[in-house]
Amino acid sequence: MSFLVNVYAGTYRTACLNINGTSTYEMIRLLDQIDRDDMYDLQALARAMQGQINADRIDFCCDVVNLRAIPAEVPASCKAELPIVRQFLAGRSPLRIMRDPTSQLPAPVAGTAGLSLSDLQAAAGTLGVETAVMQAVSDIEAGGRSSFSADGRPIIRYELHVFRKETKAAYDTTHPHLSATYAVGMRGHDGAQASEWSLLYGAMMLRSGLEHAYNSASWGMFQIMGFNYAAAGYSTVLDFANAMCGSAGNQLQAFVSLCQTNNLTNYLVRHDWAGFARRYNGPDYATNRYDTRLDAAYRRHGGR
Repeated sequence: MSFLVNVYAGTYRTACLNINGTSTYEMIRLLDQIDRDDMYDLQALARAMQGQINADRIDFCCDVVNLRAIPAEVPASCKAELPIVRQFLAGRSPLRIMRDPTSQLPAPVAGTAGLSLSDLQAAAGTLGVETAVMQAVSDIEAGGRSSFSADGRPIIRYELHVFRKETKAAYDTTHPHLSATYAVGMRGHDGAQASEWSLLYGAMMLRSGLEHAYNSASWGMFQIMGFNYAAAGYSTVLDFANAMCGSAGNQLQAFVSLCQTNNLTNYLVRHDWAGFARRYNGPDYATNRYDTRLDAAYRRHGGR
């Protein structure tokens, strides 16, 4: 983790020292995770640090990551590691990043409170809809979960195809676990929040900028996409992401603002679940049965 923190901070000398003591397999995985421009800068510095670190091994591992193959010239000290290198090349295994290496988001607080029934009732009154409508939307969007996981991080989903669009497919080849078409990206989810956050943290580290990463995730109980930050009432997506990490109340207010700005309230008032889902979840809403699930949740909460 220290390596990723120092790479993001641009303290490459310390990053070289961090990575020097790792196994060859872990070294390759760490290098594979970072932006290639960061890797090239780190590689150049490692060569200049020859004698202080095993620069040949770092240089070799950088070449493996860059070429996606074993380079023509293999240092004598690395030849015994070739079976491990081939193992990596045969099956890419991205890192699981457990915490924010950028320190740009607020530190999570375990046990952060979710929304209460009275919160949903107040929001329903603001929008002029039944409380059962708000309960239904919160149930379906959050998948039955609260606004936050037990560790204090908001519920998110990182969308690989959105990041691909945001970055004009610049990372499709170097970081296919972060940037891919919709069909491929759908296979990148295992349903665990730890996995979603690992993907987001990986995207946050890249030099494309935090904005693209934040835009590519849906945030909080109502799963508002980051690129909707303005409609949700925020000046920047950075402000939006910080607010979504701050409280369930912020998440609820963002949903209310989004409905008001994008004229979604009328669909909720009429119980036009398909109309709402099409505009809120996208044209693929029927595949995931958002409309029928919303209707079922609405009735489960006593809606007529």
